[in-house]
Amino acid sequence: KRLILDPSLDVQRRLTGRYLPMSQQSMELWINQQVFGILSLLERDRNPYNRAIAASSPRVGKRRTRRMMSDPCWYVRAMLAKNVTDLELLEILSKDKHNLVVEVATQRLASFTTAHQSN
Repeated sequence: KRLILDPSLDVQRRLTGRYLPMSQQSMELWINQQVFGILSLLERDRNPYNRAIAASSPRVGKRRTRRMMSDPCWYVRAMLAKNVTDLELLEILSKDKHNLVVEVATQRLASFTTAHQSN
């Protein structure tokens, strides 16, 4: 949580580059219990790191993604941009107020554009 509040762009880039628990099993292991609806719990958590875990899950879903796009914490939005595959949502995130969210979303958009052009 302290690192998320650090204003240094280098710290923010390194933090965004980390991988978070992705599977249901790794999340349950991480919180040390089996929980039904773990993404809902993490999405509502006060700790932005926990919300970022929900945002970076491959099972995040479109409705949850739309809700989390307006999260007040840049880190949650950056991890969402790192994970989301919807081009429309990436376009919105590429216009975010935080530079790193814009950077991550723009890189993601570029990777989809490159992949599309090579096909």
